[in-house]
Order: sequence, then structure tokens, then C-alpha cells
Amino acid sequence: MIDKDHSPIATSGENTGYLRGNIDPEFSKRISALRFVLVVLVVFIHSNMNMAIHLTDGDFVVAMPLWIQIINDTFSIYWGGIAVPTFFIISGYLFFAKPNPFVVTIRTKFKRLVIPYCLWIFLTILIYYIGQSFEFSKPYFSVLPERIIRDWSISDFLSAFWDKSGGNPLVFQFWYLRNLMIMMLISPLIKYCAGKFPMAFFMFTTALYVAEMLHIIAIPYGLTGALFYFSLGYYAVKNIGKIIEWLDAIRWRDFIAAYMISFVLMVYTNMNSLIDNDLINWFNLLFTICLAIKIAGVACKQEKLFEKLSYLSGFSFWIYAIHTPFILQPIRKICAQLIPMHDAWILVQFFGDVILCVSIALGLGIVLKKLFPKFYKLLNGGK
Repeated sequence: MIDKDHSPIATSGENTGYLRGNIDPEFSKRISALRFVLVVLVVFIHSNMNMAIHLTDGDFVVAMPLWIQIINDTFSIYWGGIAVPTFFIISGYLFFAKPNPFVVTIRTKFKRLVIPYCLWIFLTILIYYIGQSFEFSKPYFSVLPERIIRDWSISDFLSAFWDKSGGNPLVFQFWYLRNLMIMMLISPLIKYCAGKFPMAFFMFTTALYVAEMLHIIAIPYGLTGALFYFSLGYYAVKNIGKIIEWLDAIRWRDFIAAYMISFVLMVYTNMNSLIDNDLINWFNLLFTICLAIKIAGVACKQEKLFEKLSYLSGFSFWIYAIHTPFILQPIRKICAQLIPMHDAWILVQFFGDVILCVSIALGLGIVLKKLFPKFYKLLNGGK
């Protein structure tokens, strides 16, 4: 899911805010260890049992006991919630750490972001149209009324590439790619402000994000969060080595104890709706990102484990792109009709959906990469 060649626009001079640092080798290894895990967490987000399962005879809503609700929310919200923010941070870091000329940057980003973005949406429209054309498959390709392709107007087709479903494009997880492209378009402004006024710009992006969490302002499409996390990537270019050194210096028992206090507080406030808990969730999210980076350091020291994670990371964008609506949604619908939706059976579906989805996506990626490498590379943004 991460483009290893993200590159900012090159410039000259030392006071322009453009960084010419190299990729930190330790952080690069931890990125390789994290990418596959993060994309699995994205699948957990979309397998959230709080979300209704759309069937032909109506929506199926699962009633969960409290203990199952906590497990569900832990994987799909509390841990799953770090996936996209971490991807924004990593993308910003890789983008700002490797400057290239403007023309090279535009060409690279067009191939690695714009082309796969458009291709996957075109492919989704085509597959939905075919799936909705046959009675036996129609129930699995009619998620929402506005996705009946043959009834679309021109404006419906255009909105599929920007805002088709609740502020998301048709391939709804691609809101991340859409926002990432916007961040790259405004990256010269980000680099100038963060380089010229580092503390002031950091406080500005933080205040903007907090103001939205407190419902003081409302900016659509999650752009305030994208700006905050993508900008953190800029600051990480100079500081990630120190951050990793600081995290690794903290004893595990102290870190876990502090994390558990944060985690329990977040779960308690969420379950009891005591306060507007967006800020508590945000604090715990940042804490969890630090935990993930610290755990990745341990994984990097396990040679066999790191080798497997590095291999799997090569399929992270593919799994991210194909897992929904093509694979996960049909799996959820089929399993909901086969598995009793009560007690521990709910967890069987929850974890089973994710395992099946990731396994099928990975298997398809391996086969397609071997049999049709050029097509796979095209869909995968040249990677």
C-alpha cells in the first residue's frame, strides 16, 4: 500500500523547507515489517460486525454481547484505526525524504497513484454491472441502491471517482488514495510552511485536527486528519531516528502498563458514552502507533519472521485494493447465512471473514503476478 518511491519536488537552497535526508534504514525495515499487518487491520475495519450486512431481503444487524463487542471494536476500531493514519505518516515520510525534479514527481505519482486509482474504479463498475446482470449473482453485487450500475446517470459515473458513498469514491477504501493525491498536490505548501515555521505549522495542523474532533469546524473528506498525519511524515524525516531510539529505550513492562491504562480508559468511555471521547481515542491511537513501531522493531530482529513479512508486504497494495467490495462483501453475506449469528459464533464470522478474505486476495495476487505480471504491475501502480 506504500509507494517506496514517493518523492517531493526538488529545489535548491537550504531555507525552502525541502529536506534532502536519506531514508532511515531502521525505520525502513520497520515499515517493511508493518505494511502487511496494517493492511490486514484495514480488512478488520471493513469486517466490523457493527456494520449491517446487506442482504436481498433487508439489512442484517448483529446483536453482540458486551465481551464480543469489546473484541470486535479492539480489532476493527482501536487497533484497526491506526492503519490509515500510519500509512499517511509513512507516505509523507517517504515522499519528503527523497526529493526529485517536479516532472519526475508528477510522472511517478501519475503511474503509481492516479492510474491504479482510476483502473480499480473502472474495474469495480464493470464487475458490478456484470454481477448485477444475473439473478444468481445480483444479491452479492447490490450493496446499496445507488450501486445499481445500469440505472446510473453521467453524474453518477463521475461521482464514482470522488464522492459516491458517504464521502468516499465507489471503491470506498480509496478515499485514502484520493486524499493522498491531494496532499501531494499541496506538498510544496506543506514543505514551505513546515520548513519555515516548523513549530507554528505543527501547532496549526494539530489545532485544526482537534477543532474538527471537537466539532468546532467541519472539513469534508477527512482532509484535516490527512494533513495532520501526512505532515508528521515531514517531521519524521529529521526525527524518526530519535523517536525510535526513545521508544526502544522504554522498558516493555512500563510501556505496556501505560498503554493498558490508556486502552482501558478509552474502552470505558466508549462503552459508557460518558464524554465526547474523540480526543481520548486520538491519544490512544497515537499511543498504539508507537506500540506498533516498537513491536516492529522486535519483528525485525527475527530473521525468518522479518523475511516473511517483507515478502507479504509486497502484496499490501493489492490486498488493500481488491479486498472490498470484490471479496469481503460476498464472504460476509454468505457466512451470515451459514453461520449462527449469536455468542462466540459472531467471532467465528468476524475472524473467519478476515482470514478468508486475506487468503483469497493473497492467492489471487500471487497467481496474477506469476501469470500476468504486466497486468498485475499496472493494477499495483507499477510495483
